[in-house]
Amino acid sequence: MKALRDALTLKRPGQTMKLGDLRLSDLMRLLRADDAPAPEYRPEDPPALPEAYQRLSVQDCRIRLRELQREAAQRCANGRCGSAESREWAGLASHYRMALVLLAGIDGEIEELALRDWREMPPPERDAIRRQIRALRSCLLPLRALALRT
Repeated sequence: MKALRDALTLKRPGQTMKLGDLRLSDLMRLLRADDAPAPEYRPEDPPALPEAYQRLSVQDCRIRLRELQREAAQRCANGRCGSAESREWAGLASHYRMALVLLAGIDGEIEELALRDWREMPPPERDAIRRQIRALRSCLLPLRALALRT
């Protein structure tokens, strides 16, 4: 493509030639000038699992994956949020937060409660909201027809 780029640039800086000004034979010659063979693709076998991972049960794998997920979420936060939960709560729209606070049965001014940071909530309130999110996820995930755009 360098040959084509050079051909389209005129002697005067800032001006370029249009592709329509080139004859087809010239364009094809310029395109062939940069034909480099593609590197040969040789798929490699994936490396064998370390011995420690080969003996893990499904449950142990799930536990390990959860640990890795928490660790990755903390690294991705870069100190902006205390945890992945704080980041997700901050990313929710306020009307969804208000609905969750209402469903969790938390007493008080719903708008003010929904605007609080995740870390500002006491653990019982956080647990109630988590329970509602899990219940909603299990109820709403199977819905397909109601989610269609008509």
